[in-house]
Amino acid sequence: MGAPRLVCLAMPTGVDPLPALAAWLATASPSLVLTGTTAEAGEGSGMVPYWLAHRLGLRLVPAIAGLTMASGEAAMVQAVPGGRRRQLFCPLPLLATVGSRAPGPRLSAFARARRGVLYAAPARGEPDARQDWAARPARARPTRAMQGASGSASERLRAGRGDTGSGKRGGDETTLANIDPENAADRILGYLREEGLLGR
Repeated sequence: MGAPRLVCLAMPTGVDPLPALAAWLATASPSLVLTGTTAEAGEGSGMVPYWLAHRLGLRLVPAIAGLTMASGEAAMVQAVPGGRRRQLFCPLPLLATVGSRAPGPRLSAFARARRGVLYAAPARGEPDARQDWAARPARARPTRAMQGASGSASERLRAGRGDTGSGKRGGDETTLANIDPENAADRILGYLREEGLLGR
């Protein structure tokens, strides 16, 4: 519903925020800590919530999409792969990460946020020991073969390669069993050349 007060830990650029976060939260001793899944700057590895929970000795529940608290316990809805949801119950205190599958804030939260107060608290940062990361362009992912395509294995292979040419073989497939390895290799190479998958 929107927080009435927000504390921003002011740290120099290029420092590790984990020690300052852990020290401030250890002093505040909250019953619930909510974090995102990855940072918007730096390495963006997504490990800060796990390191923070380890330092504070808290339980961690990842990727929650809903949460209610009552009687010292949190009832959470966790988003799992495939668009599914499952309900979890965990005693407080705990740390939970909120993923992209969580619902957006209600409209009333924006009005409350505009009335909120922002406090800047100076924090002493420590040098980031993980600054030897190298940035490079992302590699193109390989194209996945079509699942459930009709036709023989050679036709599906040609379709995956973008080859629209028609081969001589239709659906005849030969099982190479109980023959010596050299003969089997020759027959495989001959088949690949006949289908145009190797050089002549």
